[in-house]
Amino acid sequence: MNAVPPTLTAARELDMRIRQAHAQLSRAERELAVLLAEMADRGHFLDLGYASVSQYAELKLQLEPRKTRGLVRIGRALPELPVFDQAFGSGELGWTKARDLLAVITPEVEAEWVELACRSTSRELERAVATHSLGEGPGDESVRESGPVRLSFSMEPVEAEQVRALLAAIRASAGVSRDEVGDGALLAQVASRVLDELDSAEAPTGERFRIVIEHCPRCGRTAAPEAEVSETHVAQACCDSEILEMREGPSRGQVSRTIPPAVRRAVLQRDGHRCQVPGCTNRLWLDIHHLAYRRDGGDHAEENLLTMCCTHHQLVHDGLLGIERDAGGLTFRFGDGREVATTHVGLVGRGGLRSGPGALPPGSG
Repeated sequence: MNAVPPTLTAARELDMRIRQAHAQLSRAERELAVLLAEMADRGHFLDLGYASVSQYAELKLQLEPRKTRGLVRIGRALPELPVFDQAFGSGELGWTKARDLLAVITPEVEAEWVELACRSTSRELERAVATHSLGEGPGDESVRESGPVRLSFSMEPVEAEQVRALLAAIRASAGVSRDEVGDGALLAQVASRVLDELDSAEAPTGERFRIVIEHCPRCGRTAAPEAEVSETHVAQACCDSEILEMREGPSRGQVSRTIPPAVRRAVLQRDGHRCQVPGCTNRLWLDIHHLAYRRDGGDHAEENLLTMCCTHHQLVHDGLLGIERDAGGLTFRFGDGREVATTHVGLVGRGGLRSGPGALPPGSG
């Protein structure tokens, strides 16, 4: 009997160790998916000072937002799909294949799809999933178009630029590249959103949402007739909102803004039209925050204003995100104990102040 060459023995041992490490990695990735889903569903990323679970995972774990979103979806699906769960936890199913399967699998067909996924390449699985709907087995016939559909139409140059700006804004907000999600898929999502809102009798607005808050200048009472609002909502509205005058007189019906429009535009331009909280790249639904609250003497000077996304703006007024300004710039204090100092050209040189946890209670901006 021929002896086994030493090099082959070493190779087999190394192979075994690699497969053991891969199995451990797969079990850990399954656990990570479950925990990230819990973090997202409970909103604990907000308590730690992050605008989204993707931002939390990117800064804490160096995970790409695309992978985080995929793992969250997988983690949410695992309890209802035991075959899928076993294959993902054992490493037979990588996270990209698992993510793709979520478009079609249900408990009734998961075994068929998992079996197909385990013996197919990622590209082959992607093509199979693209021609089936949720709940259809891989062997079911599909009557839909199986390839990309090309739509062609013309528009004015200004209109084309608006479409490009829209796609760029959505990509920046979602943190996805053109390789990950094509322009056609983004436009389809916009169309889906519009169709969902067509039932509303009210015309769409430019705001992310519209909450009517009524304030009586004489008695100081503030209330929302059609929604429950907190002190945080009122504080955000005092920072940056649209004001409709409803008192009798020549100004009745006139609309103004809390911050003069010219000042608001200048601050947005100065801050590059994005949230200024370190690590946040959001360029949609931006608010302007008063670093020194107006009730404490803060004014609308550009040096007192900071661009923030609506989520981080809410965290400040909820007391979960602190901002301290000194002669060198800004220091942000997050709920997880992090402190991040930044130099902000438009704010350097102002007097010191603190805004957020440990500084001021939620109140008017």
